[in-house]
Amino acid sequence: MRYTVALGDAITEVPLFGATVRDVCAALEGGAKRALRLAAEGTSDIMGHYPKGLEQGARWTLQGVEHRPTTLVLDAVPVHQVIHDHTIVADVPASATAISLFADGLHDALTGDTNSELVDQGMIKSFLGLESIVERVGAVAIRNSREDAPTLRLTKDDFDIIRTFDVSKPVARRVRVAGVLDVIKHSDGAFLIELASGRTLRGQFAERDAAPLTEYWGKVV
Repeated sequence: MRYTVALGDAITEVPLFGATVRDVCAALEGGAKRALRLAAEGTSDIMGHYPKGLEQGARWTLQGVEHRPTTLVLDAVPVHQVIHDHTIVADVPASATAISLFADGLHDALTGDTNSELVDQGMIKSFLGLESIVERVGAVAIRNSREDAPTLRLTKDDFDIIRTFDVSKPVARRVRVAGVLDVIKHSDGAFLIELASGRTLRGQFAERDAAPLTEYWGKVV
């Protein structure tokens, strides 16, 4: 899917220094990774290594540069076409790319959609990563080839809106985790999962009867 990132206004040619291209690409690369992780796992928080299963889906390529206005042309493949294990991206729309998830989340932040499942605190940090670029070139406009996708035009005033976006009351999200089922309490259905990082996650079986979990004790779930 084709995306364009226009720098400056419709008639101004922005001098395209290497640092500007580098910073735009870095902001989009980090934002796309976070956006895909949020859509797939319920959190964009990137601690330690990025999940290997999502790496391919987060990639995109810089195809070239157009002029008047200075525009970077990007290409990204829908996540479901490059991640063959669809179970890890089951909650990601079939036509979505990591870039479109980032752009849709940015749109939700700009419009104050606090019910969005594409915005959390990590994504806010990613969106604010574009601020220094906007200060340098005046404006940034992101558009993709999807007909119903709005053009997202960012100016310096928009970052005040993003900063005040309320993520203190997140909507309920399904979160996908994996680890070793370490403890099962049959009295109340509680259990512990030990994650690869060494941290433990507490949970409670919805039915309160933990008997169905017994066969998975000591195994990766």
